[in-house]
Amino acid sequence: AKATKIHSTFVFDEALAKDIPEQLRRLRGFIINLERRPDRLARCKEMLQRHTPWLAFEAFKASDGTRNPIPETEVATTWNTCRNAHFADYFEWVFDAPGTSLDKTPWKWVCDANKDDPEWTFTEEGDEEWPEWTYVHDAGDTSERLGTATRTATGEAFRVRLQFAQRYIDPGLMQRMSGGERGCAHSHLRMWRLAAELAEPILVLEDDIQFCFTRSDSS
Repeated sequence: AKATKIHSTFVFDEALAKDIPEQLRRLRGFIINLERRPDRLARCKEMLQRHTPWLAFEAFKASDGTRNPIPETEVATTWNTCRNAHFADYFEWVFDAPGTSLDKTPWKWVCDANKDDPEWTFTEEGDEEWPEWTYVHDAGDTSERLGTATRTATGEAFRVRLQFAQRYIDPGLMQRMSGGERGCAHSHLRMWRLAAELAEPILVLEDDIQFCFTRSDSS
């Protein structure tokens, strides 16, 4: 089916929605997209037309906080990590050296431990048992995980322990938001305001969304 563009809205033949649940037939999609990234919008359009040809959707102009500063009355310039630390990847390897000044001090973030580093090599204890730690799969795991960090220049080995960086919850660390981050926050704030004005259900997508369907039939 071909899309018809009406005021930047892409509408599709209702006949395509005949097998779609009634609850979804009134669904309206919005793609949050920076005007200077038409390539990302084009990819999203192609993806939606292929996977959800029944969905009417339109582009929603994102706030470009890098080029057009966002007023502080709309979005703060700083935030504290205690607000989202429970949902973020603040896990790190710390030195496990009781009785020394190194004990419990950070070595590396867990995501950096296995990266190539000319100054350090890292081996986790029980490598055959433990796959590489990832936040998505392992954040709720309370099993103790230990490893060895070896300084390349001297061969000195240090025992390290995986733990959550509690300082990001209590007291939390103040972070300054970049222009892009503030623009993203402002885009979503504007989208929430629009959603409050609309009667129909909506689906809000950022322009890097990926639809991955596992289909039960050949359609």
